[in-house]
Amino acid sequence: MKGVASSLIDLSTIGREETLDEEVITEIHRALLELGITLITHLPGNARAKGKIERLFRFIQERFISEHTASNLDELNSQLQKWINWYNNHHINRDTGCISLSRRIPSALRSLDGANLDDIFCIKEERKVGKDNSFSLDEITYTIPREHNMVAFKVRLHIHPGKKIRVWHKEEFLCELPHVRKEKDKRHIMFFDPRPRVSF
Repeated sequence: MKGVASSLIDLSTIGREETLDEEVITEIHRALLELGITLITHLPGNARAKGKIERLFRFIQERFISEHTASNLDELNSQLQKWINWYNNHHINRDTGCISLSRRIPSALRSLDGANLDDIFCIKEERKVGKDNSFSLDEITYTIPREHNMVAFKVRLHIHPGKKIRVWHKEEFLCELPHVRKEKDKRHIMFFDPRPRVSF
C-alpha cells in the first residue's frame, strides 16, 4: 500500500515542538503540513499517549524477539520479514477479531497526486538575488541561468545537502544546481544548459 497518511504520531522523546511564545515548525513538521499530514506529538514520558504502538512493541518482543533463531543480522532480517508477513496476513487481533491487513482495505491512504517529493522533503531557505543574478548560500555563490533574470528578486531554495538545490521563484521552477557542502573550498556554481555543471 502506497500513499499519504492523514496523521503521523511522533514517537520521539523530544516532546512538543513549542517555545514559551509560539509553536516552532521544524523542517519535518513543515514537510508533513505540505502533504496535509497532521503531526501528533506528546510530552516526554507520557506512555499512555502512545499506548497502541507500545503494545505492538511489547507484542514483537514477546513473540518475535524471544523466539527467533537467527545467528546473524541477515538471518534476523529475513526472519523478521517473514514474521511481519505473518502478522499482517494471518494474525487475528484479539480485540478487533480481524487480520491486520483487512482493516486497511479500502486503504485510508491518499494519493500523492503528482507531488514532487524532492520539493517537499528538503531544507527550504530564501535568498535575495544579487546584481550578477547570483545568490549566496553557506559562503558559496550560485548563479541562476541568464534566461531567468531574478536580479533583486527573492528566490526559494529547496536544498538537498551535498546533492542539489532546486531554485524557485513563487510558483515557478527556475533551475537545479549542484549543492556544495560548506566544509569544501569556496566555489562559484553556475548553471549551463542542457545539464548543470560546476564552474571553478
